[in-house]
Amino acid sequence: MNRIQLTTIGLVFFALTSAAHAQDVIEDDLKATVSTAATAENPDGWKLGLTLGATISFQHNSKVVGSVDGANFQLGLVMDGFANFRSGNHEWQNSLGIRETFTKTPNVDLFLKSTDSLALKTTYLFRIPDVDWLGPFVRVSLDTSIFEGYDARATDTTVLRTKTNGDAATEVIPAQEAIDLTGYFEPLTLKEVAGVFANPVQEKEIQVNIQLGVGGTQTFTQNGYVLADKADTPELELNQIEDFQQAGGELEIGIKGQVEEYMTWGTNASFFQPFYSSIDNGLSGLDLMTIKFNAGVSVRLAKWASLDYVLTAKREPLILDEWQVQNGLLLTAGFSIFSDEPTAP
Repeated sequence: MNRIQLTTIGLVFFALTSAAHAQDVIEDDLKATVSTAATAENPDGWKLGLTLGATISFQHNSKVVGSVDGANFQLGLVMDGFANFRSGNHEWQNSLGIRETFTKTPNVDLFLKSTDSLALKTTYLFRIPDVDWLGPFVRVSLDTSIFEGYDARATDTTVLRTKTNGDAATEVIPAQEAIDLTGYFEPLTLKEVAGVFANPVQEKEIQVNIQLGVGGTQTFTQNGYVLADKADTPELELNQIEDFQQAGGELEIGIKGQVEEYMTWGTNASFFQPFYSSIDNGLSGLDLMTIKFNAGVSVRLAKWASLDYVLTAKREPLILDEWQVQNGLLLTAGFSIFSDEPTAP
């Protein structure tokens, strides 16, 4: 088991252990999703929050009809935090999100990551007096993966790597060995957007947040590879990705809410239409649009446990001109800490 896997296991067991001792400081878990957008009634000062959770599953098969002998093992870590500051009509929102899941199956000796994301976002908003649900905003965000990306197969695999200049080379990767794809924090995307926001509905049951603006993105790939396998060829095809920059317009819509005291839900969609791209992959018009969508439902089973369903889908045509979809149902154990009252600036 390598250093990355040991680190992940350590974080998981830390979260599970902390859950048993955190009930005295736990407040309502649902505050994380219904209090991040300030309204005119919010007093000045800081509001802080942190949610840390972990998932773990294990199953072992031995001579089970229709199943492969061996162990199925999965580890997951979820962390969400926010730090929001308000002073009069000025507001500064900051958020952090981390999702990690590693899986081991009987066919492959290595732990393979099935979810790996780090998202940071900071936003400044000015709420127009007497129309506090409307105003200008400036946002900077970072999206990346934390760990190295690799694949592994149960048999020897012929890999065909195609570089961005068209050069191609094959290599044979022995069974159970890692097929390198991407490095740490690869790809990494920075985005800067300025425009107008609207929060027309801000109720406990439902909140609607809309942002429309223009800006730019910078994606750094470190010359990693993405899977582009073709079913009708014997090789495993990998295509190299390259750095690029874009400028364009973006629309982001977020809707979330609370049902009773035990269920929260949320969905977010963003559409970035570039009018400039530093590289040309043959696409144009709406085919160049970057679309990201995520949705989730969380049902609180106890103060320290919840059942969560998460769906993410994205299309980034300059990285991979196909839809990338992930969804999962997780039983999460952990704890949440929030500031009940804003702290003084």
